[in-house]
Amino acid sequence: MQITRFDDRRVIGTIIAQLSELGWELDDLDMHLSLHGPVDLDLLQECIREATEARTDASLPLARAA
Repeated sequence: MQITRFDDRRVIGTIIAQLSELGWELDDLDMHLSLHGPVDLDLLQECIREATEARTDASLPLARAA
């Protein structure tokens, strides 16, 4: 039996990125991941916050110098 732990920033970040590209809402990601193994909830929230900020920053137009 393989036990998957969601306590690695790279793994969680990859999951968030892939699900975001597919249009998934991340609100219940903690519940869905916990069905497959233990989840570091603090790290998950940090990664979701960072991904949201990165998407927001990417959608903002760049200011041009005069």
